[in-house]
Amino acid sequence: MNIRLTALLSFLFSAFSAFAQDSTETTIEVSAVQHNLFKVGLGAGTFVFDGDVGVFSKIGKVEDLRLGYTLSLSQRFLTMFSANLNGFYGSVSASERSGARNLNFASDVMGGDFTIGLHLDNKYSIFSNGKFGPYLFGGVGYFLFDPKGDLKDANNQLYYYWSDGSTRDLPESQENSKPSKILKRDYKYETALSDPNNKYTKSVLYFPIGVGVKVKLIKNLDFYVNGTYYLTQTDFLDNFKAGANNDAMWSATGGLLINFQGKSISSINKKQNYDVDVRSIVMKSDRDVDGVVDMNDLCPGTPEGTKVDARGCPLDKDKDGIPDYQDKEVESAKNTMVNDSGITVADSIFLARFNDSIVMNHDIICKVYPSLCDDKYVDSSAKNEGNAKSAAKLPMPYSEADMNNDGVITTDEIYKVIDRIFDDAINVNVNDVHKIIDYFFEH
Repeated sequence: MNIRLTALLSFLFSAFSAFAQDSTETTIEVSAVQHNLFKVGLGAGTFVFDGDVGVFSKIGKVEDLRLGYTLSLSQRFLTMFSANLNGFYGSVSASERSGARNLNFASDVMGGDFTIGLHLDNKYSIFSNGKFGPYLFGGVGYFLFDPKGDLKDANNQLYYYWSDGSTRDLPESQENSKPSKILKRDYKYETALSDPNNKYTKSVLYFPIGVGVKVKLIKNLDFYVNGTYYLTQTDFLDNFKAGANNDAMWSATGGLLINFQGKSISSINKKQNYDVDVRSIVMKSDRDVDGVVDMNDLCPGTPEGTKVDARGCPLDKDKDGIPDYQDKEVESAKNTMVNDSGITVADSIFLARFNDSIVMNHDIICKVYPSLCDDKYVDSSAKNEGNAKSAAKLPMPYSEADMNNDGVITTDEIYKVIDRIFDDAINVNVNDVHKIIDYFFEH
């Protein structure tokens, strides 16, 4: 019997572990609201036999009510279901007394089962707060039993049941009416029972079905009470076979459920009701707090307090490319060249540096100030000076750079000289290039 019990417990524990792993994975995939840790239940209650013995004398005696104990592991999944591994140990008993037969038995019973529960304290029901939770369950299990009879008294004297309702130490007969002694049952089931015509097994399957309810006491601790009906696959639980129906038993137990989850069902439901809306956060995010959400902000990271336009970019009243919060001259004239602080650069500065292509880019200058690129703008003295220079041919190696023979070396002409050196199209070396550049800056 010990070997069978060990095998039973090993099988059920393995099955529960496998199911718990699957349900945990399902929990992670479905929702954070699911229950991913188990509960342990400890309970005690009454076990009652329902079978052939006792048909002629219904249960009504305290002696036929037997105590039993239960242990359970439970894991919720998919909000309204649970996987449960249950074990029980107790005994059942029945006695009957009639003119036709006088039978009694008591049997220790021990087993375990795997059940699926349907819980009504889920988010779809009126019990969603988790304080009160009805549930149903059903499954399959395996149990051991060992029927024994109360056939003798404390002095090892056999009971004989007489038709007058008495129990005596001698068989009923006229001769034994006087010498026989009346015995009183001690309700100690000391004799192992067996059927000589049927070598039945004392370990069989059963199918538990039941209903229960739990009530939350404090955080992580519930009280529960349930009723279970055990449909056994044997008709020899009482060592007596009569009819086609198998024996059964039922129990009414109550106890405590220790919840090893970090949060109760009610708090989990609240978490679900106030779950974070990630999409809303992304759609409404405005990290630089400029009033334009990040998704539409073309200028993220604008300093706090800066006025921005509809695109989230700082205002630039004079359109000079310098935002107002950095512009020291917020109303510069249209198309005016400004420096990094937004201050207008005076024309005199352009005139002083106009011919210095290294310092000033002529293409940009001509776009902003076309008048500077107009020949009419250059005074007559400059023209005369240019004409005088063009009249005198520059000596070598400078003449190689003065490609238009106007007596002036420009930046573009220097670039062309360098290109021609690399192409071997001119008889000028690197030292000559340095001289030409020095001449350019001197003049």
